[in-house]
Amino acid sequence: MKTIIVSIIFLLCVDSSTVFAQELNERINYIGFKFTCSKRVPYNSITIKFNKHGDDVTLKIFSKPLSDDNQWANTIVDTSLMIRSEIFDQLIHEVLSLNKIDLYKAFEMAGLDGTNCTIEFGSFGNTIGYTFWTPSARTEQRGLTNFLNLCKKIVMIGGFNEEILYKLQIETPIKLNL
Repeated sequence: MKTIIVSIIFLLCVDSSTVFAQELNERINYIGFKFTCSKRVPYNSITIKFNKHGDDVTLKIFSKPLSDDNQWANTIVDTSLMIRSEIFDQLIHEVLSLNKIDLYKAFEMAGLDGTNCTIEFGSFGNTIGYTFWTPSARTEQRGLTNFLNLCKKIVMIGGFNEEILYKLQIETPIKLNL
């Protein structure tokens, strides 16, 4: 009898957590990514935003160089487009897993030069964000593998090559494949 009661309680807990996760997924209508590099001139700052309105998902992509010099004009990006809602739904699943990051390990390393990556998500006026200094440095030891993989995925959805997360200087301009 005790086994049956414990089993029923366990199933109710699992079922209620599944319902809660589904409700939370429906409440998230924004995912944002910000990238800055302290020394890189082209693609110095990149912002990628996903906004869901009903069944429509808008992707906005911004990039600007550190310098206003004309040689970097081709690295200025300000565009928006529609994407499939399935892509957004998959990203929601991945951003919700970021709460498993051990912040004590993740914060063990920081520096002045390098990159900063921020992923935030939520709804209008309510967001949760994670910002880490150069997540590509000592990624496994800092427990940032999933965070870095999500950064790569977002950057590639935005039309950039994932190398942008690693290299301080990009010799050739990246071509957006939008």
